[in-house]
Amino acid sequence: MALEHKPFENRVGRIMQQRRRLAGGFGLTVDSNNLIVPRPQHVTLVFPWRGLCLALLIGLAFKAYLLATFDAPAYADRLAILETGRPVERAGAWVMQPDPASVALAGVIRLLQR
Repeated sequence: MALEHKPFENRVGRIMQQRRRLAGGFGLTVDSNNLIVPRPQHVTLVFPWRGLCLALLIGLAFKAYLLATFDAPAYADRLAILETGRPVERAGAWVMQPDPASVALAGVIRLLQR
């Protein structure tokens, strides 16, 4: 009697294996018999490099704008106030320190503002 159910058990096993593979996502394709069949799709996680670069450029432009708007002593005074604050404010003060790129961009902004 056990041999009679073996083909059925094999078929159920194949069906369950296919369901597990499709559980992660699937796409529909047309096979050689013109049947629409689901095929597993593999999802790859991609780091959003474009968004990160855009955020860094916007941050650099903002810092350069602040450097161009305030004169150097006023900007240094505001950074000194931030450096005495909470840890988040100290981190902001560290990020807002003038660097060569933002100073150069601030010079260009000052020329455009005149």
